[in-house]
Amino acid sequence: MGLLGKPQGIFKLDESDKYVGSFISKKDVKILLGFNDDDLEDLKFNNINGVDYVDEVKLRDFWKGKSVPNAVPYKKGISLDEYILIEIIKRTYPLAQIKSQFKWGRKYIDIYVEMDDRKFFIEFHGPVHFIKMLYNDPKDPFIRKNQIEDEFGIPCYIWPYWIQRCSSNLKVLLGDSDAPSRGYGALWSTKVFFGEFFFPNSTQIIENITNQFKATPDGSYGYFYEAWSSDLGRIKQEHPILEKIRKGKKSIDLLIPPGADPNNKNKWLPKVLQSV
Repeated sequence: MGLLGKPQGIFKLDESDKYVGSFISKKDVKILLGFNDDDLEDLKFNNINGVDYVDEVKLRDFWKGKSVPNAVPYKKGISLDEYILIEIIKRTYPLAQIKSQFKWGRKYIDIYVEMDDRKFFIEFHGPVHFIKMLYNDPKDPFIRKNQIEDEFGIPCYIWPYWIQRCSSNLKVLLGDSDAPSRGYGALWSTKVFFGEFFFPNSTQIIENITNQFKATPDGSYGYFYEAWSSDLGRIKQEHPILEKIRKGKKSIDLLIPPGADPNNKNKWLPKVLQSV
């Protein structure tokens, strides 16, 4: 089952607050995974406005099948998003000490960070953490979060795939004094939507996680799918699911999670799909 669809928009490490998308530049690929130019000869890049970019799905598949001595080795269960978050942490907090795949008995925790007088974990939760797959049912993400916090006595933050990967969201999550007043949710190419989530209380889980980032200041989740223009200081393309719903090819119920208030469905819908 492919969890990501057609790539949408570009992403830039240098401007993670501004650019939301699937295409990653060659420069950023080398930073994220340690490849050099020779390593990337067999990877096809798209030229966008004079810059070479690659779709994150193609990059992931290339990374999985490529053993390069100088590059970050691929391991089962590791996502590219983890390395994007690690690089964002480095750029936001240059003195932070970061460990990827922190060993915890037979398990691993995605990211461990020490900086100043703070220590914390971050668990990146992609779509597989929320939907039923062929051979497994997902577990409530707060069970693992609570187990980690009980074991280590430090915070464990859940970073879900519907929250923009950016410096501002990191600052909001950590409650920094210079953090913006709000964070941002963003969905651009996923093929897994809230209405497909496994848990009967999915609405509560989504809200509890999203509230960490203050990403719904007006209580609405619909803007996650909408296009953002540079006038807003952020650039993101509209998620393709909206056009499919407008044309009647997909059900609007895909966007509404289990447990949602049937009298307040508009909070989950972009403005173009809201009922009067």
